[in-house]
Amino acid sequence: MQESQNKTKTMPSDFGDADVSTFAHVASQYRAMVMTSKISWKNLFCILQTETNQEKLIHSTIGNAHTTKYPPSRTYRWAFLKYIISKLEEEGIEVCDAIYEASATLINEVDNGDSCYKTYTLKSGTLVTIRETVQTISKGTTGLSTWPAAQYLAEWALENPEVFSKRRVLELGSGLGLTGLSIYKTCQPSSFTFSDCHSAVIASLKSNILTNLEDMPKVDEKLSTNEDISHRLTKCGTCEIVHDLLKSNKQVSVMDLDWGDTDSWVLEHMNPDIIIAADVVYDVSIVPNLVNVIKKLLLNKHSTHHPEAYIASTVRNEDTRNAFLECLESADLKFEKIAGPQEEVFFYDRSVAIELLHIRPV
Repeated sequence: MQESQNKTKTMPSDFGDADVSTFAHVASQYRAMVMTSKISWKNLFCILQTETNQEKLIHSTIGNAHTTKYPPSRTYRWAFLKYIISKLEEEGIEVCDAIYEASATLINEVDNGDSCYKTYTLKSGTLVTIRETVQTISKGTTGLSTWPAAQYLAEWALENPEVFSKRRVLELGSGLGLTGLSIYKTCQPSSFTFSDCHSAVIASLKSNILTNLEDMPKVDEKLSTNEDISHRLTKCGTCEIVHDLLKSNKQVSVMDLDWGDTDSWVLEHMNPDIIIAADVVYDVSIVPNLVNVIKKLLLNKHSTHHPEAYIASTVRNEDTRNAFLECLESADLKFEKIAGPQEEVFFYDRSVAIELLHIRPV
């Protein structure tokens, strides 16, 4: 007992629970590549007066095992370190060797090109890691970046897991998969189907799914075609199983789904209980095809539940928004605007107007 007490006395006393919380808070923003000018630093620079705590900062950010494997862009990591060094020098605090060593390593690192990893921390502590492009538009599509409405819808889903629990979920326009992966990893749907139609987006989506589910029990890692549907999917793609998780009735699939060129038979046999989409109402020209797909899925006679849709949209243009609402009315679909998420999980511009619609058949 005396020996234990002596060991306790020799432990550092400058690193308390509040400090742990501060490091975790800053690290979560670092992983998500929040701009240094917008990071909530809390009391970080008050506790970085010791070498031990500076080293702790490096270990929880730049040198963390997860972010070493899935790093933010080199440009961002350099900006993060430069900001830390600048603030420490401004406060007259000596910069420790670990920070300078991390900087030297970055100088010699080859830039990883136009892609990077952003890791989002959910309230449960679950991590969702997304590889995306640095540029907003890449390879002729905006689908290789994560948009605010996707984060907004994911936050709402995390607060309403009962909507998705034990339900078959289909996501339209999945993009890189942040919303779907957040739902799949926390809301316990019976199955989840991601869908998109751009080849580069589909490839990135599959990669992100495998990255995020690699730590879960695997049955078969090979991509196998669903033969019951594949022969009817000559134009809209294939439904591919990328992972069987935990139980045989839990599966994730990825579908190449072009709203304007989709076989009705395919939609009738997908049987989703819940349809979701984020930031898909971006142009008037795509609205009729989008609404047509939503209607066919909602009127699916093969579903064992009454299908419902939840669509989150950034309101950039009132004409586009109104065209979508009018098209829903013309298709005999009723909709209501519902309250958005109450808690902030992700870091995005909350000044933009985002609308969440609950859509059902009349």
